[in-house]
Amino acid sequence: MQGDVRAETWNGRIAARDLDGKVDLETRNGSIRLSAVGLSSPPSVRAVTRNGSVSLELPSAVSARLSLATRNGRVRKVLEAGHVEDLEASRSRVRAVLNGGAGEIAAETSNGDVDLRLRP
Repeated sequence: MQGDVRAETWNGRIAARDLDGKVDLETRNGSIRLSAVGLSSPPSVRAVTRNGSVSLELPSAVSARLSLATRNGRVRKVLEAGHVEDLEASRSRVRAVLNGGAGEIAAETSNGDVDLRLRP
């Protein structure tokens, strides 16, 4: 799907795939799963939940400042496919600059894991 996407729910999961544009996803109680084939330039991705996991699969060429965080869970990342600078990583937080950092990618949960995979 081409174009910008905004999805919000109170109780339920959000699953979005094959997106190509700006993405803003938020739920209070549920997981978020995003698979993007391309992103706007500069990219803009926001995925936030209170109770649930966040899983992002993005193109390896994405150029963005990255911020991933959880309070009660783990942050896991697979960044080998992209050029990574200024990496700060702990069990519950990751910040980095991907491929020059032109846009923003943010994923956050209070209770759950955050996973990011860059697709070659």
